[in-house]
Amino acid sequence: SGFLEWSREMEATPRGGGGTAEGAASNRRKVLAAAAALTAAIAVDGLTTKVVMPDLAWALAPVFAVPFWSNLAPFASIALKLSPMPTLLGVRRRGDTGGLPLLPYTAMATLTFVLVVYGILVRDTKIVFTHSVGHLLSMFYCVTFLRNSDPTRTNLPGTARLHKSVSLTIASFVAVAVLAFGRKVAPLVGYTSMALSMVMYLGPLTAARRAIEARSAESVPLPYAVASFFNAISWAVYGYFGRNNDVAVWAPGMIGLVSAFTQISINAAFGGRKGQQSAAKSA
Repeated sequence: SGFLEWSREMEATPRGGGGTAEGAASNRRKVLAAAAALTAAIAVDGLTTKVVMPDLAWALAPVFAVPFWSNLAPFASIALKLSPMPTLLGVRRRGDTGGLPLLPYTAMATLTFVLVVYGILVRDTKIVFTHSVGHLLSMFYCVTFLRNSDPTRTNLPGTARLHKSVSLTIASFVAVAVLAFGRKVAPLVGYTSMALSMVMYLGPLTAARRAIEARSAESVPLPYAVASFFNAISWAVYGYFGRNNDVAVWAPGMIGLVSAFTQISINAAFGGRKGQQSAAKSA
């Protein structure tokens, strides 16, 4: 072959000042080194192509599959709804809510109630189970907050009575509509959950705006942003692919994805900086 002919020529051609035998030995070492390198390259290529890459592709394939994100959705949602638990346990321990707002908890309670009803109407056990757990958690948050909050507070925003009235009005509207028209109102209930989801994302987006103005990510916790990202993308994938383009499921997920990505970007840009007010206090 051409390789053998080239190796014979290399052996027969003296190189350097060491004489014919020494030159031939040197050339022979070069040929063997080249052959060893070529053999190693072929072996590595074969190992990568036939062993490593298929195994890697097999391991990563579920991450890019719809079932993976669809199955992740309930766990991501419940994990996200568990995130306020340390805060509310601290409120119960202190017996005071401080300056915390009530809106995130009443909005969560109302939204999860509507989503449970929607899941029942469309016969989706995943939606029913996930948001039933979320509703129980949010009711615990609301009860804990109200028991330890000053009843005269008007910056929740608004009063506690206003929050109760709005939540009960929405829940009653949905319940009456379902009792009157049955499963026909599923789209209406779905659109109601979309509107409530917008309210849920107002808090993080407001915090994001303040963080950008202060050039600090202190008010935008990164773990919550990452959890929100996985929760949003899992429900967006499940709603679009798993539920055959159910806009009531994937649209809030897409909005949450934008919100979470914004929060993560703020942490990437300003994560190591303190806000102007914090810097002034520390000075």
